[in-house]
Amino acid sequence: PFGPFLALSAVLVAFFGEALIAAYLRLFFPSL
Repeated sequence: PFGPFLALSAVLVAFFGEALIAAYLRLFFPSL
């Protein structure tokens, strides 16, 4: 019963994780 919830949370984690990584890269490596 938790399949759809786990799938949705996985998508959200992947999306926000990518955004956070991009933000950290811009913060620590502005030359990129």
